[in-house]
Amino acid sequence: MAGNFRFPDPTLLVLFWFMADVTFGLLASLWVFKTERERLGTWEADLHLVLSIIGAALYTLILSGLIFWAYKYQYLMYFQERRLRVIGAVAICFVVRDTPCWILEFAFYRTQGWFHPVSTISFWLTTLTVLLGAVFIWLEYAWRMAIFIDARYGTLPVRHNGGRVAFSGGAGYDPKQQGGIAHLYHPLVG
Repeated sequence: MAGNFRFPDPTLLVLFWFMADVTFGLLASLWVFKTERERLGTWEADLHLVLSIIGAALYTLILSGLIFWAYKYQYLMYFQERRLRVIGAVAICFVVRDTPCWILEFAFYRTQGWFHPVSTISFWLTTLTVLLGAVFIWLEYAWRMAIFIDARYGTLPVRHNGGRVAFSGGAGYDPKQQGGIAHLYHPLVG
């Protein structure tokens, strides 16, 4: 049976990871932080609850649809379109829910310590989600900026095709002779 194992699609992993993150964040807000309001601070616990509700609604109504759309129609979409939908959903959740909730939860644990298992799981899930979201967003930004800089200031001939960038090397094209940084990333250079 070990030979039949297939690793699940990364898009589904992102979908279920964010579902677990949002669910544990909402559980921590409703169950733990609400009962510990006086110890944590009333406005901090209320702010975490509001951010968790906004994050759960956003995930349920918009983000899960974007991620599942990229999974369901993966053979009908370009890879760039799929990546844009998933990274867009990760970025929205990163900005709206994960980073502010992580800051609040970090402040809770900095001042109060580890006081409940559900809130501890929520903290670690949110921490990993913030780290992975930051890495994914940074890599997407770096990729887009490298294309932008190379297209504007490098000497690699670029063909724009409906918003997609394609390298048009052609026969006899040697990027090392063109100068710039294009030869470092061109697929024809060995």
